[in-house]
Amino acid sequence: MEKLLNTQKYDVIKKFSHYYIRFIGGQMMPIPCDIKITDNEKDRILEGKTSIENVISDYMQIIPWTQTEFMRRGFEDFFHYRFSMKFDEIEEIMAKVEGMNA
Repeated sequence: MEKLLNTQKYDVIKKFSHYYIRFIGGQMMPIPCDIKITDNEKDRILEGKTSIENVISDYMQIIPWTQTEFMRRGFEDFFHYRFSMKFDEIEEIMAKVEGMNA
């Protein structure tokens, strides 16, 4: 992981050859929450043409804003980009993990 920008609340990072906004969230305990952003969004943030808050605000309208969702997205990215797993393989693993938590 490479930090490209660090503010008090947010980081812009590069991991798995993709760009993310990272912040610490979670109601029960602090967890790192990553939002995958486009190269264009990353460039606009780093160039000061848009704020991280504006990009986050846009994503708040299109993705579920829950701890479970951020954890699920983190696992999916890890399995896909680290192990080149396909979506159906990831879904099978996630179902097993969710079954363990039931």
